[in-house]
Order: sequence, then C-alpha cells, then structure tokens
Amino acid sequence: MVAKSMDIGTHALLPYEAHNRQLLLEWSPLHLHVLLFNNNTASVEALESFSGSIDDEDEWDALLGQSKLLQLHDVAVKLVAAASRFLPCPLEVLDTDRCKQELDLLLGAALWQHTSSDILQHRDMAIIWQMPELLLQRMRNHFQVMQVQHVQSMLLQRPVATGTIGQLLLAPQQCMLQLQQDGRLIFAACLPVLNADDLAYRLLQVCQQYGLNGAEVQWQCSGMIATDGDLYTSLQKYLQQFQLQTTDVSMPAEATTHYFAHLLAVLS
Repeated sequence: MVAKSMDIGTHALLPYEAHNRQLLLEWSPLHLHVLLFNNNTASVEALESFSGSIDDEDEWDALLGQSKLLQLHDVAVKLVAAASRFLPCPLEVLDTDRCKQELDLLLGAALWQHTSSDILQHRDMAIIWQMPELLLQRMRNHFQVMQVQHVQSMLLQRPVATGTIGQLLLAPQQCMLQLQQDGRLIFAACLPVLNADDLAYRLLQVCQQYGLNGAEVQWQCSGMIATDGDLYTSLQKYLQQFQLQTTDVSMPAEATTHYFAHLLAVLS
C-alpha cells in the first residue's frame, strides 16, 4: 500500500507561471519522490515522498489521491528511474533485444517490462534499463510530456573528480552503486540492503574484486539514509572516506538535503 511519508511546502502552493517551474520525480520499486523546482530562483519550493509500490492501477490512483504536486499538469516533468534492472552496454554492440535477453539471464525473467536505452555518446556506451510498462504508461498519460532517464545514466553524465569515486544512492531495500576511477566506469550495480554491516562488506568485496583499495575510495552517499541509524554507522565505520552528498540548491529548511542531493545535481 502506498503512503505519503513526507510533505513539505505543498500547503503554501499559489498560482504561478508554469514555465518557471518543473517537477522532478525519482521512482524506485518501493518509493517515489516528487520535487517542485523553481527555475528562476534555483530552489525547491515543495516536495513529497511516498513509500510503497505503485505498480498497479489502484495503487497509482491512491497515490494521485494523496498528492498535490502530481496534480500539476502544466509544468515540465523529468522522471529519474532508480530501477534495479539495468545493464551498461558499449555502443558498438548495442542491440536492445539482445540486452533484454541478457537482463533476463542475469536478473531473472520479468514480464511486462518496458525496455529503454540511454545513449551516452561521450562515453561510447548506453544504459539499458527496465521498469513496469503499465506504470510508465500511466505516468506518460498523466503528464503528457515527460523526460525519462535511468539514475545510472544521470550519474555518468556528471563530471567526476580524479581518483576513485564510489557513488551510493540509498532507497528502501536497495543501494545503487557506481564506481569510477579517474572518470572511467569500473562497476555499476544495484545491491540489496539486507542489514547494516552486509552492505559495507559487499562494497569492500566489490573493491577487492576489481583490484581497488577500499581505503582509497571516496564514497559519496545520498538518498534515504538516516544519520542516526545503524546503516549510516556501519558505512562510516568500514568505509574510511565516507561522506554524505551536499547540494548548492536552496531547499525548505525542513528538508533533509542528502535525501535529494543526487537528484538536484540534474538541475544545477
């Protein structure tokens, strides 16, 4: 069952010029973030967060009944899909049908999935990804015009500092991981979050597998992680260079900045 877990600033929404605003959405199988961004002031004016699945029509209708921001049809909309089913692919061998088969082979067969590819010309690669087809169609029908991109593609479009950078995006029960060394992609995956220590061990194991010194990795973390929780304590303990990501984008005082920092990098 979908439920609203965060509501900041929506009570103060006033009539406005739609072309000055945009909605930024992040979807994962167990959450949806909705941010209203003011282009003129470069600030987040309001945000909502929902927990639970919205795959079927009843859940989608329940979501719309709880949301004020999703009722705004006259603004630009960008959806960032944090779908666990994705696969990096060199452009020279890009074949969507073949990649669908490889996704099924690696992650298990899944029916009724929409398959899309984000082309990253500057890296000579693509991210092939999937999310529930009916859900994506409902979103497209609701907003009429909507840009869609996978979160891994979004990360790969951003400049990365020299050295070994590990980017962690936390969502309920999952962690998006991306490892880059001097701007070169080393590894990308969606890891399950079973318990606090398990994730830290998995991250260090990936480093060992690719010949990286875990102590030299600069870990940048954002997403749904509480600073007073066991997961945060464990990551700080085992990952020597671990920090929460920040943003220069202005947000309401009540908002926890690192929850949305990776998303706001799309706008800055």
